[in-house]
Formats: sequence, C-alpha cells, structure tokens
Amino acid sequence: MAQEEPRKKIPLVPENLLKKRKAYQALKATQAKQALLQRKEQRKGKEIKFKRLEWFLHDSWRQLRDRVRLRRLEVKPRGLEVPDKHSLAFVLCIERINGVSLLVQRTIARLRLNKISVVSLCK
Repeated sequence: MAQEEPRKKIPLVPENLLKKRKAYQALKATQAKQALLQRKEQRKGKEIKFKRLEWFLHDSWRQLRDRVRLRRLEVKPRGLEVPDKHSLAFVLCIERINGVSLLVQRTIARLRLNKISVVSLCK
C-alpha cells in the first residue's frame, strides 16, 4: 500500500470567536465604504457661493445705518424716569446762560432745558 500522507490538523476555533471576527470584518468593510465616500466628497470641493455686488452695497448701507442709529442712541437724552411710589415730580427749565463752559452748555442742551426760572410740579 502507498504511504498515506498525514492529515494536517486544522486548529479548532470556538464559535463565539468566529462570530466576533465576522462582525469585526463587516464593521471594517462599512468603515472603508464610508471613508471612500468621504474622500469623494472632499475631492468635489466646496461650492462657490455667488453673491451679487448689490448685496454687498446694501449690506454696507445697512451697517452704516446701524452705526448712525447706535451713535444717536448714545446722545439721545433719556426720558424722565419716575418710580411708581412717588406721586410728585419737580421740573425745572433753564435758559442758555452765557459765560459758562461749553461742557455745561452741552449738558443743559442734552437735558433739553430751555428757559430759566420756569418751575412746575407734576403729579
């Protein structure tokens, strides 16, 4: 008889490890597909956003109007704020006085005080 070749022993692997390997290979395959799609998207590049020149012009006008509005709000005198608990207010109007500093004149103008010695009590 011819000599029989010894059979190679196949190492036995537990079934749970085979399942883990299969799941891992499936996970890696999906990750590779995702990476390939991501590379394709990156190669396409960004779309160029087209804006008309008029848009920039109107935007600059809007910004200018905002700056002017904010500057006016800084100078605009605030209204008289009287707490609710007080029932009487003392209002004094002053006329422009010559011979005082420009700062005082501006302060009087900002307070909108026009005439001198006009006093009234408001309820």
